[in-house]
Amino acid sequence: MSTRRYVTAACAVAMLALLGGCPQPVEETPPVPVDDSAPAAVPTPTTWAPVTAPVEPAEQTGPALISNGTRDAFARIGSGADLQRMQSEYSRMLNDPDVGAYAAYNLGVIAFRQGREGEAEDRFREALQKHPALGPAVVALVRMSLRDNDITGARRTLDSALAASSSAPQVRAAGLYIALAEQRYDDVMRDGREILLLDEGNTDVFYTLAMAYLRTGRSELAQYIVEQGLGRDDQNVAFHMVLAQIRLANDNLAGAQSELGEVLEIDPYNAEAHNNLGLVRLRLRNFSRAAESFEAAIEFSPAFPEAWLNLGNAKKGQQDYTGAEEAFQRALELRPGYADAYFNLAVLYLDAEMPGHTKESRLEQSLAYFDQYRDAARGGLSAQYTQYRAEAQGLLDTERTLGAQTSSQSDAGAESADPWGDSSATDDPWGATAADPWGELGDEGSEGDDSEGDGEGGADVPASDTDWPDDTTDETWTDDDDVWEGADEW
Repeated sequence: MSTRRYVTAACAVAMLALLGGCPQPVEETPPVPVDDSAPAAVPTPTTWAPVTAPVEPAEQTGPALISNGTRDAFARIGSGADLQRMQSEYSRMLNDPDVGAYAAYNLGVIAFRQGREGEAEDRFREALQKHPALGPAVVALVRMSLRDNDITGARRTLDSALAASSSAPQVRAAGLYIALAEQRYDDVMRDGREILLLDEGNTDVFYTLAMAYLRTGRSELAQYIVEQGLGRDDQNVAFHMVLAQIRLANDNLAGAQSELGEVLEIDPYNAEAHNNLGLVRLRLRNFSRAAESFEAAIEFSPAFPEAWLNLGNAKKGQQDYTGAEEAFQRALELRPGYADAYFNLAVLYLDAEMPGHTKESRLEQSLAYFDQYRDAARGGLSAQYTQYRAEAQGLLDTERTLGAQTSSQSDAGAESADPWGDSSATDDPWGATAADPWGELGDEGSEGDDSEGDGEGGADVPASDTDWPDDTTDETWTDDDDVWEGADEW
């Protein structure tokens, strides 16, 4: 059975009053911009996953779908324990008119967590065919589209579900995620209040309202809303994720780690929690522990491009540049056109000595990745992009200039060794050979073969070419004391 707990109606009305759903005046703190793409101390693009869809397994009111409780069983999906039994039982229930929709949805959750996203999407749509007002399935499909920056697809899913469900409140709540993604925070607040009047226990409303207030700098209101949500469901991992973000917004790293620890106690195999804990450790510059967290996220969700991206940053912090490149490339394989992965590769090639590359070829590759990032970002460029690309171009221009000067000096040195320009020892009548009786050339600048012994035969050539400083040794480029570049995504 679900562990949900409900507050009294009086408490629900009090919360609506605080949120502006009733006419009582509410004193709000002035908006203070909050960058919830922290950790700011690690500015290479990293990704905080506030919970990718689907958020939670679903249960119908009444008997649990499987005997030991849906949520507890789902907590063991990552280890593979009981998975075959769960799938078998859910498959058996698909044609049950009472629980078939929930079974389809939960089969979708299993597929999603195992990286079979196409199958997951099919299961969520199957659930909606059986139960058009099943909010979790709509939310899952909408959030999957938003994660891939497909707002058009998210809207199409929402509109279809609204029409099929006569605009059921739990389906309307899925639209709050679209408004949140589009940064229409006032719409989230207004529409969220309206939905709560119809469905006071809707956890999607609590989550999106809390995120809207957090992103507009009202962290105290965000925390109040989350606490109200936890009063209804203290095992909801999404609420603990939000609390972790609130702690980080207030520079409370210990508090953030504590909240993420709560998530991992509820669900030890939660890939998003492991990923986010890794980001807190990155902020503490504990690169080895951060890498452990990202590797755990990948173990429980192999097709998790954000975790691979973040693992690359941890590897870079450990000066494992080959490992960093491999992780960034894996993120690109999982998400072709992933802008942040291109940016991180560009900065990696700008900063670090890369095996198999000269300084010139390394900088050329950095510029190529910057250009791929520009094309993939489609105008949403990092604030550091212009500065870093200009830096890479300037270093490359300098390297090419030094290379040209070195080549020119080398050519000049070679010509000075042969005043006649033919470099021949057989057809030079003026003593180009070592037996020159006039001592004009001699052996490597020596006058020892000058028959006159007075050096009057002319200036001897230098013993070797001038050692022109060509600065061809690869260097590790550093920028102050920080190994990270770019702008984080929370």
